[in-house]
Amino acid sequence: MSSTNKFPSGLNNWLDSDKPERLDFVTDNEIIDETALWKGDYDASGVVEQAGGIDAYALAKADYDPAGNVAAAGGIANAIQTAVSANEGFTDYTHSKNGTVHSLVNPVGGNVIRFVATADFVKGDTFVVNGTACTATMTDGDTLYDESFIEGAVVTCLKNGNALIFQFSNRRKQNSLIWTQATLQNSFNHTSVPLQYVKTVDGWVMVNGAVTKSSIPASTMVIATLPVGYRPNKDIITVMSQSGTGLSTVIYIRTSGEIQFSSSTTPTGWGTGQTSAINAIFKVVD
Repeated sequence: MSSTNKFPSGLNNWLDSDKPERLDFVTDNEIIDETALWKGDYDASGVVEQAGGIDAYALAKADYDPAGNVAAAGGIANAIQTAVSANEGFTDYTHSKNGTVHSLVNPVGGNVIRFVATADFVKGDTFVVNGTACTATMTDGDTLYDESFIEGAVVTCLKNGNALIFQFSNRRKQNSLIWTQATLQNSFNHTSVPLQYVKTVDGWVMVNGAVTKSSIPASTMVIATLPVGYRPNKDIITVMSQSGTGLSTVIYIRTSGEIQFSSSTTPTGWGTGQTSAINAIFKVVD
């Protein structure tokens, strides 16, 4: 016989005095099958295809407290979450850059953003999302650094109001820093250890390498010029190690970015194959 009492779903809720029959179980199974939408939600391998039509009765009783609130995800609820995770839950945006402004566009919107960068990020660049200006930071609140992402990178971030939060590390390992070879001027040439420069996320600029010149340089001559963002806030002097004879030489790194060779006298001892090694480190304060 059917149960004296029923659950709200229509499933049997037998008393000790009730005598279940096979038809009762068949009826219960039909209710479960229709309520959980098994056939539409799963493929043959049991992987969730789509979530829909699953109500409280498809979840384990342990997932709910007496007030009817979900206490923990489990059973089919957990399977749904797995399906969402498999799709990663991202909204794909189109990225473009005009000058220093990065634009992210998706007419539908979405707060968990993913995009393919069409240009490098440079420290100081700004963002607009669907035309609205947004402030970009890392998860620790620090601003983004040079090349936080580069052209072709798949980038993700979270939009919270008018804030974009990127999950970048706020420190780079030394071996991941990108050194740039300096463009030499006034007929100076690179040696086997070319003159290069790099800046850490903390704002420390390092200049290292050696140059040579086949002709005698003037007592003051520009070797190369550092780009904006890599220049000291005041002129600095670094000792220049050189292989010429009779030279009293220093290197100035100017606030203009010029790496300037300077000698107290015309360096007549400089000849073909003579080299000068340059090594400097200084902090840039924006």
